[in-house]
Amino acid sequence: MKSKKITLLKRQAGTYLARPFPLSEFPGVPYEYTELLKSKGIGNTRKYFEVARTEAKRKELAGITGIPEERLKELYVLCDLSRITGVGGSMARIAYEAGIRSIAEFAAADKHFSDQFAEEDIRSCIEYAKVITEMEMKKL
Repeated sequence: MKSKKITLLKRQAGTYLARPFPLSEFPGVPYEYTELLKSKGIGNTRKYFEVARTEAKRKELAGITGIPEERLKELYVLCDLSRITGVGGSMARIAYEAGIRSIAEFAAADKHFSDQFAEEDIRSCIEYAKVITEMEMKKL
């Protein structure tokens, strides 16, 4: 019986983690950049988020790829926001254009989205963002 409970708990915990998707799904990111990153083994949001976590790593990546550092930072923020279940490429771009630069800012951004999305949809994403923020604070 314990095995079934653990399996169910793992499934429930897994629902808080968004699935990675191709970098090309972000509107406004040049195709050439996503293809160049893919050729370096960085083809999806999770991989990019892991590889480009720090400014130093993004600077190194800029040197390797020729992609401007500010665009790599933008892509990092988009990938960070896409870790929220329910936030895909378009929603991450909308949040970015609204000035949101982190999951914590997204979690506190109820009013940014009220005109563009159904309250129920956005509420769900905000709740996931709060969970991710809390989990990350506990790691510190």
